[in-house]
Amino acid sequence: TLDNVAPTLSNVAITPEIDEGEFATLSGDISDPDLENAFELIVDWGEGTSETISLAAGTTSFSVTHQYLDDALTLMASDIYTVTATLSRELGETNSHSTSVTVNNVAPTLTIDTDAVVINEGSSANKSISASDVPADTVSIDASLGTISINPVGGWIWSYFGDDDLAKEILKGLEPFETLGEPPFSAVLVPEGGQFLRSLVPLLPFFEVDPLKVQFLGTGLWYDPTLPGEPTLEGAWFAGPDPAKVEDFMARFEGLYGYRPPRIVTLSYDAISLVATLARIEFKKARFSGKTLQNANGFEGLDGIFRFRGDGTAERRFAILEIRKEGFFVVSPAPSSFQEIP
Repeated sequence: TLDNVAPTLSNVAITPEIDEGEFATLSGDISDPDLENAFELIVDWGEGTSETISLAAGTTSFSVTHQYLDDALTLMASDIYTVTATLSRELGETNSHSTSVTVNNVAPTLTIDTDAVVINEGSSANKSISASDVPADTVSIDASLGTISINPVGGWIWSYFGDDDLAKEILKGLEPFETLGEPPFSAVLVPEGGQFLRSLVPLLPFFEVDPLKVQFLGTGLWYDPTLPGEPTLEGAWFAGPDPAKVEDFMARFEGLYGYRPPRIVTLSYDAISLVATLARIEFKKARFSGKTLQNANGFEGLDGIFRFRGDGTAERRFAILEIRKEGFFVVSPAPSSFQEIP
């Protein structure tokens, strides 16, 4: 009686590390005492695809390649895929061997003419933009000033229209009003941000709202790296997250992906972290229940502690930050709990 002996694999190896969009080569040796029957090599590439290769009887080695279009397994800078090779014959004999390949994310590239644009009020400027990334990734482009549109012949177009100077428009609107004299208040809250804030604030001293006598206050819209150095806002206060935590995260993100993310990326990170934390609760029905989400102690995030209220709003505890030429300085640290502050 002759027993069927399964073919065996040895020396199975794959290209250890590649960038997304590149090819990995899987190879190995085959030992099979049955020299008459053909067999199949089934390769599970670890990212949802598999491949079956027919091998002739007597085959003693193999080498196959596979393109990893994306490192979409996680949101990390690289992903590790487990690759499994299985030899199989019609009679059911199988033999498997696994190995792994690391696939690195590739940052998109952006090309644009960086020469300064000088235009007159009422005129416009345009620049062509090109960007590239691996085919599996989607590229989106945003601009802090102007607009981005699709170029019909390929790429994108940056456009900017030179509106009338905003500060002049604001000043013109205030012309009918008299100056305040000595203001009857010690602080003024300016809940604006961006270009409007930079145009509005320098006009306040014109109406005798002196930043040396009146404390300027702002909101989270002031967490803008372009504001330090604005003379009128020197010494102004606003509520915001600890800049050390935010900048540490931004630096790590830029180191991994090659570009600096939008400021609001920390909100997305905190949201995903909260979901991951709640998903670990052993009792499934309690994971995302109203009682769990409205935990009075709240949750810890990059932007500080936060909790959800019964009316659907979120409550946060921020630090008090002061704007200086060098950047943002913590005047009062963010509370570490939701206990009442005396």
